[in-house]
Amino acid sequence: DGEMRLILQMLPLQEPEPMNGKKKRADYHLWPKGTYLQLDGTGQHLVQRKQQSHDPKKWQGLCHQLELMPLIKNPHVEIKLDLLHAEDQPFVVTLALFKYVSPKHLLKSTSLIHVLYSDGIEMAKKYISRI
Repeated sequence: DGEMRLILQMLPLQEPEPMNGKKKRADYHLWPKGTYLQLDGTGQHLVQRKQQSHDPKKWQGLCHQLELMPLIKNPHVEIKLDLLHAEDQPFVVTLALFKYVSPKHLLKSTSLIHVLYSDGIEMAKKYISRI
């Protein structure tokens, strides 16, 4: 608990076009296609979508945010971040700095109540009937 985290992620600025009544992709963190990222001149490994060999226009897979804290040697010195990608639409880069709190301590500091599954279903039905 108390460990600081610095998370880098990217968000598409355009909503995905629906395909067959469904979104083509998620509208949360997503590395643009073919993203290459350098931190102070050193390339970083990103878990990102992969180009499919059977269809070069198709990219599939998961994207994980990048935690920067372990990569920053001296937090008092300015760092340089270089980013390159092959996407033709705009994305925004976001940085989130936060203090980690374990689930154990989080539950102790909140006023969550524990309910049985069946009681939870009834509570949800009552809530929905009011809407």
